[in-house]
Amino acid sequence: MRTLETLRQMFIEYFELDPARVDGETNLATLGVDSLSLMEFVFRIEDHFKVTLPDLAAADRSSPITLNRLAAELDTLLAAGRGPAS
Repeated sequence: MRTLETLRQMFIEYFELDPARVDGETNLATLGVDSLSLMEFVFRIEDHFKVTLPDLAAADRSSPITLNRLAAELDTLLAAGRGPAS
């Protein structure tokens, strides 16, 4: 399964959201996900993929956090050998 689709499924299940509301470009903040909940979800991602994600909120405050952005970060880390191949 591709990284984006895996993240999307994890996100929908974790936050119990309607799948029709969630796509790769959705700003996660618009779905009512507060910063604490997002951090808890990021920890779940890190556990699942066995990686450590950078602090995306601090890295670029002007860019919304989306599943596409998370997937791109993950793909970069996985390609660099910082996690298991999927």
